Amino acid sequence: MEITVIPNHAGLTDMPSGTNTDHDGRYYTETEVDALTDGTATIVGGWMYFGASDTNGSWRIGPSGNDFHIERRVAGVWVTATAIKGA
Repeated sequence: MEITVIPNHAGLTDMPSGTNTDHDGRYYTETEVDALTDGTATIVGGWMYFGASDTNGSWRIGPSGNDFHIERRVAGVWVTATAIKGA
């Protein structure tokens, strides 16, 4: 199977204008993407951070081994608040 990278909407045959004016619910509009990436959350190394990754009181969610963790930074250390156990 060959994977072809499409750099923007202009390359999609069902979205020929390359803008969000022909949005039909199958793709996120630029406005929707902006709402999801408003600067309050960042993704680094598979973890999503809410707040700065080096600031106490910040939260992060992500994988840890076979589990999924919700963690809070306390006194410079990430502390697990909740862990969802994997297989």
